[in-house]
Amino acid sequence: MSASRIKNLILLILLLGVLGLLPAVVPTQAARTGAERNVHEKLEELYSSYGLTLDASGLPSSQTLYAIEIENPDVSNAAQALLGSKYTAGETAARMLASCTSELGSMQLSRAGELTARLTGATQAHDLARATRRYLRSMDFAVASVSEPLRESAGVYSVTAVQSLCGVPVFESALTFTYRNSALSRVDGTFYPTGETVRVSESACISCADALVCLLSSRDSLGWVGSEILSCEQGYVHSETASSAMRFVPVWRIETDAGTFHVSGITREVRQLVS
Repeated sequence: MSASRIKNLILLILLLGVLGLLPAVVPTQAARTGAERNVHEKLEELYSSYGLTLDASGLPSSQTLYAIEIENPDVSNAAQALLGSKYTAGETAARMLASCTSELGSMQLSRAGELTARLTGATQAHDLARATRRYLRSMDFAVASVSEPLRESAGVYSVTAVQSLCGVPVFESALTFTYRNSALSRVDGTFYPTGETVRVSESACISCADALVCLLSSRDSLGWVGSEILSCEQGYVHSETASSAMRFVPVWRIETDAGTFHVSGITREVRQLVS
């Protein structure tokens, strides 16, 4: 191994050590933010030594997130928002959380958060984006983002929303509202209803810099041939569990010029997303 590579490896180990000590030695949020900014600048130098481009000024501050579970999720608000107050809850299979019907249509929600609704009696809306936000508020859907209406075909438009949890987006999930002649006709995608939130990990999510170090350390095994980090964002992903609770694990979503990666905030595992 060349001397420059050995130097980079030492810098890498030292950087990981500094990141691990930050929460213990830096008490205030302002001081932590300043310390994290300094680490980001060192990380930019480290990436540069590998011939990779990273803009430290564009990196976000890290939030303290844990792996969590939502126990006893309540679907009543979602059912009432889409089907009206006079809906009927039917029997559900083992993997189903709810199956509801009314004179306005039907709705099914699985324990994995997969929602399907078919509606026939919705009123027409003049502003589809605003109407979608009203539905989302009634469903207790915490919004990370809502798209502008997208024309699917003559008279058919869709609006897609991404849910947030603990103030960050839930990646790999979206709920699409389809309007036909300005009236909501179907809802498809993922929806995670509110319930009792329980922390299920002792360790908090790793920092943004730590996630980028994990990606750099794994570049050979991943076969990553990119040259630039485009963005980095903290969020949650849904994780399957044998219990009836809905589990979510914090991750860092790192977009590069040669693919997008998720770095687990708990296990540090790096996974490339298939486009």
